[in-house]
Amino acid sequence: MYSLIVDEISDIATQKQLCVVIRYFSEKGNTIMTSSLGLIALESGISDGIFTALSRFLEVQNLPLRDCVGLATDGCNTMSGKVNSVISRFRSVDPKLAHIRCISHSIQLCTSYALKVIPRSIELMISEMCKWFSHSTCRQQKHNDI
Repeated sequence: MYSLIVDEISDIATQKQLCVVIRYFSEKGNTIMTSSLGLIALESGISDGIFTALSRFLEVQNLPLRDCVGLATDGCNTMSGKVNSVISRFRSVDPKLAHIRCISHSIQLCTSYALKVIPRSIELMISEMCKWFSHSTCRQQKHNDI
């Protein structure tokens, strides 16, 4: 049994690729191992194309799809939507598959939405405040004392 962490990226030539990391329990080391499994060139960035490419890749690696117990992705609809997504296709193989959305992507989305609703002057003040403290250890110490 194993779980996967996947993320779609585009390189500078705008070629879509899927980065695949695997987590599994090593009986030899008696620990959970995490390692890069590979980078898959994608013909299509839609869920069907990603799932097909990933399935073929796992088959070549001799990793049966039914042995995958968890999948971690970002929160985009292509990866984690309720209908017609990579996770929904994995769940057609195993309905009990655990899905974990990346907390970093979620925090980034929340921050982006928050910045859209706060006044620009507050955003500028926060930005300038960070600069003010970052250039002086004395100011940082006074801030910590407060």
